[in-house]
Amino acid sequence: MDAIKSYLSWWVIPHQFEPEDLRYRQVQLLQAVLAFLQVYFVFFVLLNSLVLLLFDMALVDLVAAVLVTAVQRYTKSTLNIRLAGQLTVGLIISFLLVYLHVAEGRNYSYYWLTIVPSLSFFLLGGRQAIYINLLFFSYVIGFLLWRAPEWSEHSFNLASLFNITLATTFLVMTIRHHERTRAAAQIILEDKNKQLTLLATTDRLTELYNRSHLDHMLGHLVSQAKRQQQPLAVIMIDADLFKLINDEFGHLVGDQALIELAKLLRNNVREADILGRWGGEEFLIICPQTNSKEVAELAERIRVNVGNHSFTNLQLNLTLSLGTAVLTPELAAASGKSTSALAVELIQHADNALYKAKHGGRNCVVSSSY
Repeated sequence: MDAIKSYLSWWVIPHQFEPEDLRYRQVQLLQAVLAFLQVYFVFFVLLNSLVLLLFDMALVDLVAAVLVTAVQRYTKSTLNIRLAGQLTVGLIISFLLVYLHVAEGRNYSYYWLTIVPSLSFFLLGGRQAIYINLLFFSYVIGFLLWRAPEWSEHSFNLASLFNITLATTFLVMTIRHHERTRAAAQIILEDKNKQLTLLATTDRLTELYNRSHLDHMLGHLVSQAKRQQQPLAVIMIDADLFKLINDEFGHLVGDQALIELAKLLRNNVREADILGRWGGEEFLIICPQTNSKEVAELAERIRVNVGNHSFTNLQLNLTLSLGTAVLTPELAAASGKSTSALAVELIQHADNALYKAKHGGRNCVVSSSY
């Protein structure tokens, strides 16, 4: 067992590639293929020289085993995956051609030719593999047409079964390894894409949607509201005199207050509503299929609940100014404006209402009259 562990540690190719990187899969495949080839060639050196007394085949196997080890050591020291793949495929093709000449069809030796296409495509990529396979099989077909008629017929024996079984196993394991690692890489890529999407659409401090994503969603929902002839409302929210908290208690306390405010807002919006941080201490709620009465009630409920809440361990009080605006189906149809223009206009009306709320004493809800 210790000898096996020692061999594996000596044979493993260390690298820092991530699982979703194609080079990671290529290193894993190279490592497995080279290990398989070394065991195979060493086994047949012993079998051909000591049991079958086929010394010409034993010599070919010995040379191949040495070359496999050289490629493995080169790959381990340089991590030049592209060249290592080319050397490995070249080594296998060279061995198979020599084997084809020496074996002269004995024991179904030509069955090993089936491993070349899959291995070359996995290690080298499409274009290079196509060229190599065209050249390789053109030569093989020509050689077989020239020499095969001269070969004496060989019966199917134990060695034939061994060749077919081993070559098939090698082929199946190569394909399985490729598919398994590709599936694993796909899962990792999907997870990373989700993380990137989350980073691109989320405000880091509050973990709400950011302004960019709110703009995108608003455009989409305006288009949907026009198509379905449904009202679309927005609530623009501003924390009153929030700068005083930052000035008096510091930005860390201010950040904590914003985090708590975001959680409180999230707990007060409806399931279909879209909540995000518009910027600074401003927030935006997009309310699909919501009329002016419903959005005013929602805004008032939020204002009251926030006013009754104590923020941070300093028990700070916050009040909100809120401005609402509603895009009705009639306004959308009569305006003749584009979706983007309607979205901008809706935000402007909500912002104007918020301005009136802040300059009308704060801690109140003002609805746009448009």
